[in-house]
Amino acid sequence: MDASTISLCMIVRDEEDNLGHCLESVCGFVNEIIIVDTGSRDATPAIAGHYGARICHFPWQDDFSGARNESLKQAIGEWVLILDADEVLPPETAHALSHLASCRDVEAWTFAIVSPGPSNEAGQRIRHPGLRMFKNREAYFFEGRVHEQIRPSILRANPTAAIRHADAEIMHNGYRQPSGQRREKTLRNISILQQALSESPDDPFLSYNLGLSLYALGDLENSRRHYEAARQHLGPGDLFTAAFFRNYAICLGDLGDFEQALSLIDEGLAYFPDYPDLYFIKGELFFDLHLMTQAKDSFLKCLRFRTSPEYVTTEGVTGYLALQNLAEVSARQQDLDGAVAYLEQALRIRPADALFAQLYSLMRQKGLTEGEVATYLENGFHLDRPVIARLLLDEKKAAYGREDLQHLEKALHGGSATAGVYYLLGTACANLDRHEQAFVHFAQAGLQEPGNELYAACALEQLASQCLLQISRMIDLENGPVELRKEIFKLTSLRRKAQRLKQDLLESGAGSRKPEGEADSDAASGV
Repeated sequence: MDASTISLCMIVRDEEDNLGHCLESVCGFVNEIIIVDTGSRDATPAIAGHYGARICHFPWQDDFSGARNESLKQAIGEWVLILDADEVLPPETAHALSHLASCRDVEAWTFAIVSPGPSNEAGQRIRHPGLRMFKNREAYFFEGRVHEQIRPSILRANPTAAIRHADAEIMHNGYRQPSGQRREKTLRNISILQQALSESPDDPFLSYNLGLSLYALGDLENSRRHYEAARQHLGPGDLFTAAFFRNYAICLGDLGDFEQALSLIDEGLAYFPDYPDLYFIKGELFFDLHLMTQAKDSFLKCLRFRTSPEYVTTEGVTGYLALQNLAEVSARQQDLDGAVAYLEQALRIRPADALFAQLYSLMRQKGLTEGEVATYLENGFHLDRPVIARLLLDEKKAAYGREDLQHLEKALHGGSATAGVYYLLGTACANLDRHEQAFVHFAQAGLQEPGNELYAACALEQLASQCLLQISRMIDLENGPVELRKEIFKLTSLRRKAQRLKQDLLESGAGSRKPEGEADSDAASGV
C-alpha cells in the first residue's frame, strides 16, 4: 500500500440524483474511488464511471456489511474513507483529508455527520459522530446486516487503537429526499432488522434501531416496545446508550407518557450529566405541562454546556434554541423584558428571520411603534430596510388573515359551501387562533368529503388547541394537581401528533399518510 493514500469506498443503488454531488466533493482529494453497485437500474454506474471510479457489481443480499466489505477488498490505499451517496464533503473537510492520513499514530477518525432537515438551510440540523476513515487492514471489516459498524473489529484486532475525532464535518442530505423514498428505505431496514433480531433476540443495538425505524413510520407503540426490549440488555458503556435515552424520551413524550419520559431522562442524566439534549427535552416536556419554572431551569442548564462530539445532538440546544425557548417561557410568565433579552442573545448567535419576527412581535407588545421597532432593529442588529420591511409584512399577516376570512365567509354565504372553502375558512381561523371556529369549519369540510385524512387531522389539532386554551384560562396548571397535569400532557401530545400527521399529509398531497423517514445508519444509531 502507498503511504498516506486514501481509497473512497461506497455502496450504491439507484443514486443518480445524489452520486454526482458526492463524488464532485471528493474529486482530487482521494487517490481512488471504489463503487460497489448492488443493482442500479438508472444512470448511477455511468456517473461513477465519469469520475473514474472502479465499479464492482455485487448482488444485494439484505446485508449492508457484505456489500461494504466487498468494497474494502478492492481498496489499495493505506486509508479507507466511507461515504454514502447522499453525503458530501465540505471543502474544508476535503482539504483536511491529507493531513488526517498523515497522522501515523491514529488508527481511525470520526467525523461530525450533519443532517439538515427536510425544509431548508434555516431549519434545525442534527449532528452525530460517525467513524468514516480508518487504516486499511485485513482485520478490519464491517459487522451487522444494517446499521453496520467497523469499530468493533478495529478494537478486537487492536484494543489500544487510537480513534480520534477529526473536528470536521460530513454533510448528510438524506432527510431532503422525497418522503416516499425515505419511507421505502425505512421499511427495507425494518425488514432486515426483524430478520437479524430473530437470530439475535437479546441484541440491544438491533432492538434500539428497530425502535428508531418504527418511530420514523409513526408506529409509536411498537417503537416503545422495542426501545423497552433494548433497555433490558443495555449497558452504560454501549456506544449508543446516550442516544438511546435521547430518542426514547422523545418517543415517550410523543406518546404522552410524561412521567416515564421524565424518569428516563433523569436516569440518562445519571450516566451522562453533560448531555445537553436531555436537559433540552426535559425543558420541552415541562413547557408542555405548563410548568414554567421547571422548564426555565432545564433550558438554563443547556446553556452551561458545549456539545461533546460523541453525542447525537440537535444543533442549537446549547445556544439559540435554548435561548429562544427561554424567551417563550419568559413571555408566558409575563416577563417581556426578559423575553426580549433572551431573544437578543439568540440573535447574536443565529440571526434568523423567525427569531427577528418573534423579537419584533415582543417589542410591539411592549408598546413600541412600528417605526421605533424598525429603528431598534436597524441600529441594534444592522438589519437593512428590505429585511425590516419583510418583518413588518409578516407581522401584518393577522390583519390579512382577517380580510381573507371575510372574503371566504362571503363565498360561503353566497352558496360556495364546498369542502375546499370550509378548509380555507378553517385555516384562516386557525391562523387567528380562533380554534373553536376552525374546528367547526374543518369538521364541515370532512363531512363534505368523508375519508379525507387531512381535514380530520386539522379538526383534531384545533379541538385539542381549544381545550388547552380554555383549561389554561381556568386553572393554574403549574401549581395544579399532578393527575390533572398528566391529562393535560396527553392532550398536548394529541395536538402534536395531529400537527405531525397534518404536515405529513400536506407534504404527500393530502391524500394518505406519508410518515417521515429515518436517518442514515450512523445517524439513527448514534455511533
